[in-house]
Amino acid sequence: MLDKETIDALVPRAKPYKVYDTANGPDTPGAIRGLHLIVTPQNNKWWRVKYRLKGKEKQLSVGVWPTVTCSQARLAAQHIRKQILCGYDPSAERKRQQEQDDLTGPPK
Repeated sequence: MLDKETIDALVPRAKPYKVYDTANGPDTPGAIRGLHLIVTPQNNKWWRVKYRLKGKEKQLSVGVWPTVTCSQARLAAQHIRKQILCGYDPSAERKRQQEQDDLTGPPK
């Protein structure tokens, strides 16, 4: 399971690469299936959740390390997994929310 020390020790490579939260095995306590970090050559670290819906593989961004901590990323990934179990497409829900925000404008 990813933690602060493990993430800080990740070094950039020539190409972006993924490090899964379940690197120690899918049965690691507390780890969320599909949650991973993408480490870029510029040493940016992006949280993503990979999921499959209706036979299609999708990814959803959860945030940037260290702004989004490990526990925050896991909570977001759990929320995404719950949406999938309830039959919602989290990506479509996010797009719908952004469109609604665009229509209503910035908060006053």
